[in-house]
Amino acid sequence: MGIRDEFAAHLDAEIDGFVVYAYPPDNPDIPSIVFAPGDPYQVVMTFGKNGPSKIGTMLDVTIAVPRTDIKASFDLLESTRSQVFVAMAGFVGTDGATARGSDFGRIGTIKAADVEILSGTLDVMIVTAGP
Repeated sequence: MGIRDEFAAHLDAEIDGFVVYAYPPDNPDIPSIVFAPGDPYQVVMTFGKNGPSKIGTMLDVTIAVPRTDIKASFDLLESTRSQVFVAMAGFVGTDGATARGSDFGRIGTIKAADVEILSGTLDVMIVTAGP
């Protein structure tokens, strides 16, 4: 199981009522949490001249909720973002990987199959041991 799959399984276990996708699906269920590659996708971090290296895998983690009543939809989006932050703090992958979140933005509404969806994207870095 890859690190994306491990992190998706962790969020799926921690957050009720959402389908979590480790990779962008063709037709996601709503509400959902969808991982897509960030930009840059991977970064190498070295600590000190001869220190250890770590790899950061950047993910765009998009939370999508039905846009019914706008206030209720925003409340659900924001509370789910909080749940993702809490779940990240408890994530430790089989190789010792950890997750860190930063910005939450790119809020918008899209329409798919006659359903309006409100979404927001969280920038996440999964940190693993280096090469």
